[in-house]
Amino acid sequence: MVPDSALLIAEAAAYYKGQGSSLHKQLQKLYKTVGYYKESLRSLTFTGKAGAERIDSILRNLRAIPPKELGGVAITSIEDYQSGIIKEVTGEERRTDLPSSNVLKFWLADGSWCCVRPSGTEPKCKIYMGVTSESGLEAIEKCEKLEEAIMAFLGIEKLQTYIHLI
Repeated sequence: MVPDSALLIAEAAAYYKGQGSSLHKQLQKLYKTVGYYKESLRSLTFTGKAGAERIDSILRNLRAIPPKELGGVAITSIEDYQSGIIKEVTGEERRTDLPSSNVLKFWLADGSWCCVRPSGTEPKCKIYMGVTSESGLEAIEKCEKLEEAIMAFLGIEKLQTYIHLI
């Protein structure tokens, strides 16, 4: 059985071909309208009791002394899902209305974001990142810069990152 989404894509491709266009051309038009988005995930593996303590330490330290900027871009708000509080740099605070969880999300002035949480099933600290930009290449570069910045803030060296990343 063919999934509904595959049928919709085939229908869209046939439609745009009939219009003298293509899905790729339409996607490029969409990118020009809303921008290019890039997301990334890094999973840092820390095994054993020391590893669990390191993961707890990463989250505890981020809560105690959060970054003011990452990669030269100011942090505008911090969402702490454990406390249920969103803190703006203006000092304003509000509730998240989400279930309590050991997760921190940092929003940057350029619309980028970075989220840090422990894995629920593995001895890993997961770091999610997302950026938007006017070009695909620029989005990739911004995401790499954000990743380098959060790793540097956490004190995780590049070589160490490659060893522990899965």
